Amino acid sequence: MSWLKIDPKNTRNLFQELHLKQLTQVPFLGVVLNIGIALSLAGILGLFWIFADTLKSSVKEALEIRLFLERDISETQKQNLFKRLSGAPFIAQDIDAKPFIRFVNKQEAAQQMTAQTGEDFVKFLGENPLPDTYYLRIKETYQQENRLKALVEELQAYEGVFEVFYESDFVREINSNLAKLASVLVLLALIFFTTTALLINNAVRLTIFAEKELVRTMQLVGATSYFIQKPYLWRALQHGLWGGLLAALFVFLFKILLSNWLEDLTLILPTASFLTLLLGLVLLGCMLCVGSTYLAVRRYIS
Repeated sequence: MSWLKIDPKNTRNLFQELHLKQLTQVPFLGVVLNIGIALSLAGILGLFWIFADTLKSSVKEALEIRLFLERDISETQKQNLFKRLSGAPFIAQDIDAKPFIRFVNKQEAAQQMTAQTGEDFVKFLGENPLPDTYYLRIKETYQQENRLKALVEELQAYEGVFEVFYESDFVREINSNLAKLASVLVLLALIFFTTTALLINNAVRLTIFAEKELVRTMQLVGATSYFIQKPYLWRALQHGLWGGLLAALFVFLFKILLSNWLEDLTLILPTASFLTLLLGLVLLGCMLCVGSTYLAVRRYIS
């Protein structure tokens, strides 16, 4: 065999040329497309995960606790109560960092009830029995059932508060349904991630298998493991990078299509979380490709 007569000084240059020739024969676009499609599965699930998590937070923070005030409460007491509530750590805030606190006086409450029922109950009763009310939106972290109960007891002790009310059955049902949804999403995440990893691993192993003779030939002439693995790992990094970018493009286009169908999706989906997902796809592609390539090449040089 002619390659046994090669001058040892020229061996490294020869096999660098062989590496380059062999690596360029690999269908780059085909491998990248397979990786991109596999990562897109995980990306689409990640998109739904972000959407579900954001929707969960929106639904839970829409929960309002009502503070019915005492009938003889003074304006000064109302103002002091508002200041105390505004600085409380359990009050949710809007995008401008303002507390979600809404005040409805008894006249407004009577008008709203009259509009809903179509009857002037104030005229019938001769007085307005409805109290002034503060509506509070509570942060998601305070909406576990035991924490809500403790919070209600705390609010009940505030000066000027007559009664505290919230939809306990509604909260319990939301928490139960969200727990079921989380379990389903975790199961799907495991399935999709495993499927993605297997698809990428198989694509990489088939690529390395087609070049196993070159790997063994280099090993026979004394090439080090690092010298043999280096071009394959570099190519795997490129495959993972372009495959991840392709998956990010697929997920971005899918999000646009979904936004056209669900007009409020863009408002609900946080931009930072979405960009993190796209970056995560690129990093995941690089990690899986490099890791699978390392294990596949080690199989033939060990």
